[in-house]
Amino acid sequence: MLHQFTFKNFKSFKEEVTLDLTATAIKEHKEDIFTDIFDEKVLTVAAIYGANASGKSNVLEAFQYMRMVVLHSFGKNELLSEHAFNNVSHWFDREQPTEFEVIFSHRGSIYQYGFCILQSKVIEEYLYKRDESVKKEKFELQFERFPEKISFISESLSELSSPFTELFDEQTLVLSILSSLKIELARDVFDWFRQSSVIDYGNPFFEFYQNRTFGRMCKVNLGNLF
Repeated sequence: MLHQFTFKNFKSFKEEVTLDLTATAIKEHKEDIFTDIFDEKVLTVAAIYGANASGKSNVLEAFQYMRMVVLHSFGKNELLSEHAFNNVSHWFDREQPTEFEVIFSHRGSIYQYGFCILQSKVIEEYLYKRDESVKKEKFELQFERFPEKISFISESLSELSSPFTELFDEQTLVLSILSSLKIELARDVFDWFRQSSVIDYGNPFFEFYQNRTFGRMCKVNLGNLF
């Protein structure tokens, strides 16, 4: 479950914006609330209201962009090429970093993961995991990355030596490489992004694709009936 999504300096959003799905103490609509492993309530449904061209779709696009960078930064990542990144960074302030962060629960754990990109280069990245041994909200740092240093904090990552960090380039996320090495901690986070999906029903190109795909499926099914 997604708990929070925060981003900054992406397309029409210059300042930091957070989509918060944590539930309030209101007791109505229990069917729309999910209880996580810490017995905390998270909304399963949320709505974003606004005028036409006010940036509602950009919220979805921001999450989709973050997801695609995580999934494809290891290898040839066209999403972080200078041309591609200039098309998604804030239209008026490309000298400031673009930031993404998610808090989510997956496979019995809660994670906080984020990264910052400046001029198509990853300048900061971090992963926290919530401490399951205490009831209060406490996150423990697993790894952090800055332009000149990558630090592996958790015991599961402590064996990664300094020469290993030289393999990381400026357009590759630490998380993506650790996941490719089948390190369980990173793999869990990577799998959450892989299993997440973004569907924009207000996008005419998606609607056209959906109509063609499902229309073709209906014809096949009808053909099998007769």
